[in-house]
Amino acid sequence: MRPKHRIEAALVSAGLRLGGIFPWNWISAQGAALGRFAFHVLRVRRRVVMENLAIAFGDELDEAARRRVAANCYAQFGRSYLEYFALPAFRRRRVLERVDFTGLEHLEAARARGRGILFVAAHFGNWELAALATQSLGVPVHLLVGDLANPSVDAAMNDLRRRLGFSIEHRSMGLRAVLRALRAGHGVGVQGDQEARWHGILVPFFGRDTLTHPGAAYLSLRTGAALLPSFLLREGKRFRLVYKEPIIPEGEPTDENVRALTAAHTRVLEGMIREHPEHWFWLHRRWKRAPRGPDGLPRRAAADA
Repeated sequence: MRPKHRIEAALVSAGLRLGGIFPWNWISAQGAALGRFAFHVLRVRRRVVMENLAIAFGDELDEAARRRVAANCYAQFGRSYLEYFALPAFRRRRVLERVDFTGLEHLEAARARGRGILFVAAHFGNWELAALATQSLGVPVHLLVGDLANPSVDAAMNDLRRRLGFSIEHRSMGLRAVLRALRAGHGVGVQGDQEARWHGILVPFFGRDTLTHPGAAYLSLRTGAALLPSFLLREGKRFRLVYKEPIIPEGEPTDENVRALTAAHTRVLEGMIREHPEHWFWLHRRWKRAPRGPDGLPRRAAADA
């Protein structure tokens, strides 16, 4: 095992042990402090974050406002990172009682169709807790995950997810298990908000042509499962899980329909990010391979896209 992978595995192992010892609020507070330290002192990917915010908001936010959003983003994801290790204890201690729900009628409408649900999540807030809270409502949840570069960390993360009651479906193993889950009326959690490299499709995101994963839209059109955008908001020491209106697929999985459905759920994500920008993971190079315009910035999307 590479030295870097050994260190990562040791940190994850220690985090999982400590997560069951200390109170949730203490762990969350330490995570916020860790995030602020990473932003103000270590400056981890700070340039990437500030560039992303400038691309997304342009003149809508001045430099000081973007800096505030960035600092709060680091604190938010520091919290979520350490909270992740405490999720098994979090469940046992019934802290799920801290989660409020908005849009349950949308969840029920999607379930009533009887074709399963594709929960279109994002790297927004504590996304693993969002899946756990959904499962607490009696919806079996399968997580569609990729393989991490570090096999030991990958195994530890997926073991934790199984301990929480999730079924893990690996992208590398194909989609048979996902299709079976949807036919059984289960929910499948997917994340399509990160850069999709050259196999993605271009849809508007913050007014820019952005390479986006088409998988959720393709699965929806192939199976008839509704897309249900779902987001977990942090409200002080409580959380609010928001289910947006389900997006119902129409037609066959043609290129045109896949693009339209991908653009539709991306618009919902953008709307949530605009309302709560500190909740999204700005540390990722979302426009890394996006086509460039004459100004060198990601190309502006066509007005009718």
